[in-house]
Order: sequence, then structure tokens, then C-alpha cells
Amino acid sequence: MHKLQWMIATATAGGLATVAGAQVSIGTVSRSVHAHSWVHAPPDNPNFGGEYNGSNTSAGSWIDYQTYGNSASGAVGYGIASSQTSQMSLLQSNFFEVSTRAYAEVEATGICSANGGADSVCEVHFSVAARVRASITADFTTNGGHSGMLIGPVGSPLFVTSTDCDVFVVLAPGEHVFRTDAHSSGACNPGCSHLEDASFIVRVFFEYEGCAADFDGDGTVDFFDYDSFVVCFEGGACPPGTTADFDGDGTVDFFDYDAFVMAFEAPC
Repeated sequence: MHKLQWMIATATAGGLATVAGAQVSIGTVSRSVHAHSWVHAPPDNPNFGGEYNGSNTSAGSWIDYQTYGNSASGAVGYGIASSQTSQMSLLQSNFFEVSTRAYAEVEATGICSANGGADSVCEVHFSVAARVRASITADFTTNGGHSGMLIGPVGSPLFVTSTDCDVFVVLAPGEHVFRTDAHSSGACNPGCSHLEDASFIVRVFFEYEGCAADFDGDGTVDFFDYDSFVVCFEGGACPPGTTADFDGDGTVDFFDYDAFVMAFEAPC
């Protein structure tokens, strides 16, 4: 299980993050964890176990953790179910970080059965006032469960992953969503065992994009940027984290071309 590492006050990111903080505004927040563990071991323990639900709807830091472990013997055989859910997350206008785990293990013999499961979800809707670069690092460890993250405009995320990454995406002004989730579950009839485990840590730093026309992201505005946009606009390769939808309206058309030309000709 990863340990949440607070990285807000780093000297290298502090100045950029402070500027980005003025460009990113957190809206609605939905964070939740769930775990359940049940054993069916007749005749004395036909429905033995329990479940837990935790939630949070405010920005800032939140930590919640729950482990369930239940076992029972029946007239013939036994059932075992254990589950664990945890989430440690920090949501600020310049930085998002989520560390989570969802674990479930079940085993049953004889006439007994067992089921267990765990979930962890973090979703935040936020608005961007000016173009920002979202630098994303993610470390996933999955054994049979499911986990993933997405970020970008509501309804059409720019970046979706369930594997390790170290990338950036450029977010245009507008409404965006960031979401992470982890899920594991297992159910056993007699004579089986099952284990699922999903955990990850995801960090997102927001940095102000100083000039929208710097399409290739090299820190200067020149005809390499113009060429890069034209190639992207015509269906070729786009620089990492960019899209030909320059005005961010969800479609690629000549309004995007005009918007880029205006940005390219304007002083930064």
C-alpha cells in the first residue's frame, strides 16, 4: 500500500503552482469508500458479516480506512471473507493527490459460501480560467481488480489510464473533471478461493500555460508551433497533451484554426 506523500511545498513547483491556483477553481467533490464481507455457513451462520460506507463532499484533505474480516463454520465446511478499503486524498486548486486501495479475498468449502468487495472513488469537478498544464504521475498495482483515472473536459476526457504514467495534458478554459476509482470483489461457492487487489497513487500538478500559441510546449512561440498545429489539425500527430480542438468546444473545425492563428499573432 502506498503512503501518501505531501508534496505541496516543494521549492521547484511552488511558484508555478501558486500561479495555477488562480486559474483552477474546485467545484463539486465526491469521495467515497465501501467495503463488505459476508459468509453463508448454515445452519448457525447463514448470513454472517457486515459492510461499511464512508464519504466526503468537501475539498482539502480526507482520509478514510476500513478492514473487514469474517469467518464462520457451518455444518459442513467453512467460509472466509475479508476486504479492505482506504483512501487518502488531497484536493487543492494547484494540486490533486489520491492514494487508495481496494482489496477482497474469499474462500469457501463444504456447503458454505462467501463474498467480499471493496471500492474507492474520488471525483472532483473543477473549472479552468486560463490554459493550464496538468502534469500527471501515476503508479498502479493491480492483481485482478480494476483501477483507473481520467482528467479533462466533462464528457470528453483528454487522458484516461489504468497503467503507470508520467505525462502532461493541457487543459483549455472551461469545465473539467478528475476521477480515480479502484474496485475489487470476489464470491465463492463451495470449494474455491479468490483474491483481488487494486491500489494506486496519482498526483496532478497544475501549472499556468504562459502562452497558448506555444503548441509544442518548448517555451517559445515560433513557426515550429504553427507547423505542429497544422499537422495536428489535419489529422496527424499532435504534441503530447494537445488537441486540434484549440477553442475547447468539443469539435475540430476552422474556428479552431482561426483561434490558433489569433493566439499565434498576439503577443504573450
